[in-house]
Amino acid sequence: MSLVLAILGLTFLPLIASVCAVVCGHISRGQIKRTGEGGSGFATAGLVVGYVSIAVFVIIVAAIVIFAIAASNSSTY
Repeated sequence: MSLVLAILGLTFLPLIASVCAVVCGHISRGQIKRTGEGGSGFATAGLVVGYVSIAVFVIIVAAIVIFAIAASNSSTY
């Protein structure tokens, strides 16, 4: 589930699905360690993609804010 949410976070719902992917990934890894089930690779991949997606989202929003501030302070004279 974590990997599916992480991919969804890269495509349609950038922040919401990525945060859900990270939460589900941590829950999944805990359950896998407790019960010994399979799927550790999918949980780890979901965590990595989720964290990367969150970082990219934050960088893009920061760049937009910086460019907006720079554009509002520039003079056209």
